[in-house]
Amino acid sequence: MLIRKPSRLQLPLSGTATVGLILTSLVCGSLEPAPWNTRGSWDRRLQEERSAPAEVVDARADLRRRVDRVAHWNTVIVSQTNCGYLPFAENWLHHAAHANLTNYLIVTEDEPAANYLEARHPGHVLPAHLLSATRPNLAATGDKFRDFGSKDFIKLACARPVYLSAILALGYNVLWVDLDAALLMDPFKHLPWLYEYVGVDDELNNRGRDSNYLCTCFMFLRPTDRVRSLLSEWNEACERGGEGIVGNQILFNRVMRSRQNGTVPLDYYILPKQLYPDGWNMRRSRGENCGRFWRAPAWSHANYISGFDNKRQHFRDLGLWQGDKAEAAAVC
Repeated sequence: MLIRKPSRLQLPLSGTATVGLILTSLVCGSLEPAPWNTRGSWDRRLQEERSAPAEVVDARADLRRRVDRVAHWNTVIVSQTNCGYLPFAENWLHHAAHANLTNYLIVTEDEPAANYLEARHPGHVLPAHLLSATRPNLAATGDKFRDFGSKDFIKLACARPVYLSAILALGYNVLWVDLDAALLMDPFKHLPWLYEYVGVDDELNNRGRDSNYLCTCFMFLRPTDRVRSLLSEWNEACERGGEGIVGNQILFNRVMRSRQNGTVPLDYYILPKQLYPDGWNMRRSRGENCGRFWRAPAWSHANYISGFDNKRQHFRDLGLWQGDKAEAAAVC
């Protein structure tokens, strides 16, 4: 039987879910013409394509081919690694496949990581140079980027808005999931698709939309002008002061709060912490506070844990570590 690839305009929702989301949007006043389908937005993209140098056009064409090859529902899941983080890349990929996901790409920051993953997961590798021809080369192997808060780690984290913008500019939706996370369920079953941005709360209490500390570890983004503007501001903040701040998440939240208090706020939704707990609360839920969260969260995230070895131990303690094959390969 021939199975047709879904149209890019379709959404993977049941009729009931679709009606529910439309009613929610009507009540909240958020149902508006999709800004990524406006004539002006597409005209600007066409003009950018025509005016770009030949090598940039070639890189964009390669990027589009790689994204289109794996995209489902016009959507891709993206994460990022270098050779030093390959054990976490293997762990991430194992759980994505176990959750029956296939529309994922791993951005590789160096050639050893790209070669390793292409040999074992062909078609799911996205070399970083395809996403940014102007960004300085971040390539580094071995233990580089492993230390949270280091200069190299911050450079790696601050590449995120650039990479996201490059894929969104092609008209795709993007779900970014950090490499130190394990997807235990299909996240698309939980996403309300009509929002421009869907994220998770990284505060220790469950504040949802009132949170002042949203996590850049899980971000579902639509290719709207407002989202692209947000990413541009986030990238500018990283370039101005990222190296003086531990991580880029503080910078993102500053930009996000500024926009939400302005005249063009995003239409966004924060997923419940019961499904997407932070690492701190997930560890607490295993001890004296085990009734606080559902016993089947949608993911496990090793944040609020410092160090490569400690993060790995977090997954081993939960029986979720599948990265030993990369460590055995020792390609760095």
